[in-house]
Amino acid sequence: MGTVKVLFFIASFMALAGFSLGVFFLFFVSTPVEAVLKRSQVSQGTIDLVMNVIIFIWAAVSLAAAFTFHRGITRDRVFRSLAVYIIAGLFFVCSGIFYTLLSTDSALMAVIKGVVIESGKGFAYGPYPTEAYLRILKKGGYTGVVTLLSPTIPFERILLDKEIEAGRKIGMEVHSFPMLPWVSSNKESIEKLEELVKSKKGRYYVHCNLGKHRTNLARMIVEETLGEAGQSAYVARIERGELKYYQNKRIILGPLPVQDEWLDLVVRCQIKEVISCLDPDNMEDAQRIETERITCEGLGLAFKVIPVKRMGSGFIGVEEIINHVKNSNSIIYIHGYNLDDKNLFIDKHLKLNNYALFTPK
Repeated sequence: MGTVKVLFFIASFMALAGFSLGVFFLFFVSTPVEAVLKRSQVSQGTIDLVMNVIIFIWAAVSLAAAFTFHRGITRDRVFRSLAVYIIAGLFFVCSGIFYTLLSTDSALMAVIKGVVIESGKGFAYGPYPTEAYLRILKKGGYTGVVTLLSPTIPFERILLDKEIEAGRKIGMEVHSFPMLPWVSSNKESIEKLEELVKSKKGRYYVHCNLGKHRTNLARMIVEETLGEAGQSAYVARIERGELKYYQNKRIILGPLPVQDEWLDLVVRCQIKEVISCLDPDNMEDAQRIETERITCEGLGLAFKVIPVKRMGSGFIGVEEIINHVKNSNSIIYIHGYNLDDKNLFIDKHLKLNNYALFTPK
């Protein structure tokens, strides 16, 4: 086999294997690892460090695979005869992956992408919007979109072009602030996003591809620019009822927030952990729990289900909640669905365990 042919096969293998391994590491290593770290309340600096280590491992594995392929194609006659089939197989695998990544409204993408969260401060956050969803956003009063997709990533370039064209068609401004977390500093895009937030003109939908990693980074920048990050505030009530605070606002008891209340509540009260008292054996509660689990994961919150069920004149599960609260230093939000006897019983036991009710001045 000639030198040019060998170089062609090696270059093709490196590109195809690197792409397929990169997607594998992104969805099956980086994404779940980051979710675990966020639930464990690890600092963003540590998360970035871990992500960089994963990128290094991906690069090392890709290079090792390329080196093995090189040795095989140059030293093994049988392997050399199979090289065409290996490249062809990788090409079809990458084509399938590429098609899946472009099908943003497919059932597979629906499983792994984040949920849409409205902050109530002129910004909403979520995954890549289809043209149909952009029309819904416009009808809902949104004036523009902030896309974090990077044109340096081939499939994101295609999605970005489609989004810009859709925005032009329906009269919605698309601001492109490309971000590549863990790879670059994103300084220019961050500065442009801060300028847009400070202008306080219009309402914007902020998104990346899945609506998780880069979107969460953008959300933190928006909150810091608005002066909301790090400020613990007293929220008297949400749609389903009032909130009660204990131990100088470290423990909060209330109802299940509606979807567009989550972000504002988490930011203003600095909530780090959520305990749901809903019953997974109840069909409606089970659906609510699953929706809440996805929401908490998207917000980087630790989430725990401790069912509180009536037994005789009391409720089981309350002692487990109290023990969990005692062993945690986090700001915790405890909730049922509405304000009912469960909340009264939990309130009573928190006070019995010397968790003083906080009364704002």
